[in-house]
Amino acid sequence: MSIGKMRSKLQIQRFTKTPDGGGGATVVFSKVADIFAQIMPKDAKENLFGDQMREVTSHVIMIRYRRDLSHADRIVQEHFRDGLKHTRIFAIKGIKNINNEFRYMQIAAQEGAGVPT
Repeated sequence: MSIGKMRSKLQIQRFTKTPDGGGGATVVFSKVADIFAQIMPKDAKENLFGDQMREVTSHVIMIRYRRDLSHADRIVQEHFRDGLKHTRIFAIKGIKNINNEFRYMQIAAQEGAGVPT
């Protein structure tokens, strides 16, 4: 794995619940870290869910090793194109420590319907 291929700037965000004072809770995602990664599309599928078509795209994301990453986190990419801000949200489905060397991680991620926003 070449560090030079990690050109996409991403954010790791963590799910946080804070009490709202009325017995409920407010759910937000808080920024944990800014990282650089390589995003590689794996496959895309369409299926019928609740009488609607939904599209889900799977990706493999390569990053430098981090101890604090978990399946409960999400990865966000924000970029500008033609003066417009675009945001992509990836749900983490699996985390793999490449060759158990604690240098790089391979993340199986999903983008599209069913990804928490």
